[in-house]
Amino acid sequence: MNRLVQSVERMVDSTELAVLVDGDGGFGNFNNARLLARKLRQARAAGVSLEDSCFPKLNSLIGERHPLADIDELRGHLRAVNMQSPKILFSWPGSRRRLPVTD
Repeated sequence: MNRLVQSVERMVDSTELAVLVDGDGGFGNFNNARLLARKLRQARAAGVSLEDSCFPKLNSLIGERHPLADIDELRGHLRAVNMQSPKILFSWPGSRRRLPVTD
């Protein structure tokens, strides 16, 4: 995660464009997703994109379909990002299901 944040800092410093970060599945659990959001906010990233894939991430070119992360786990990741950095944009690309962030 530290290498990612350092790369984001360099990108933000070198451009005036908004930088959207591929946050994979949130780097593990709720606390890691919250830490990722805080570090990306400090690095001045415009947003983070989280996936609903399982951790650790599998190569999508190998095998048929890969299992999705547990819905409560993903909801926790989205809440963690929103709680830590409510102004950071986040997306959930290519999801095969709908998931409300709030109860």
